[in-house]
Amino acid sequence: MGTTVQTEGGLTVGFGKKRLRDQFIFPSDDLYCHVHQQMLDLDLDRLLTLHTRRVHAGLAEWRRRITYQVAAVAEEGARKRLKAKEEEIERAKRVTVALEEKIRGLSVENQLWKELAQSNEAAANLLRSNLEQVLAAQVGVEEEKQRQLPFVVDDAESCCGWESEGESSPSPARSCRRCWKREANVLLLPCRHLCLCTVCCPVEDFCPVCEGRKNATVVVNFS
Repeated sequence: MGTTVQTEGGLTVGFGKKRLRDQFIFPSDDLYCHVHQQMLDLDLDRLLTLHTRRVHAGLAEWRRRITYQVAAVAEEGARKRLKAKEEEIERAKRVTVALEEKIRGLSVENQLWKELAQSNEAAANLLRSNLEQVLAAQVGVEEEKQRQLPFVVDDAESCCGWESEGESSPSPARSCRRCWKREANVLLLPCRHLCLCTVCCPVEDFCPVCEGRKNATVVVNFS
């Protein structure tokens, strides 16, 4: 009596009862090899899948790192450029503040010079007015004295004894208060005394009339 066995691969094997064990050895080895080969294939597929996943994960991690590094470099560059711009703006602010301070200083200085010019102009106008008054008074005095003097005067040397023959001496009211020979035509300031001639004025530091210090002089031309 025989026995029929169908393998997993669809192979039908028939053998007798007496040699059943011996004849079943070969189909069992084939089945084992087939199953083992399938397991190897499955393991290889799993290994390939795992390796592929690891490669993809590594590539993703590499891309992430590269992206982070590029972003970090870009951010650092942007930070440096921003810092440089901020420093430039700060320098511009300092320069602007310095220029504004200089402009304010120049404005104040200009105002001071303007006020000084106005003050000097006022002082000059006052001095001119005082000088005109002094000259007018002096002219009035001279005219009054001329009206009181005789039309013919004696020789100056015979009257005063100071001038040589042929020379006329100035009137006593207009004589220099230092040499008493030349006409007093220098106005002393600030006392405003017309009492020195142009020769004696440089050697006198004080007014011979009031003994006040001479700070300035004005030469008066009576011609």
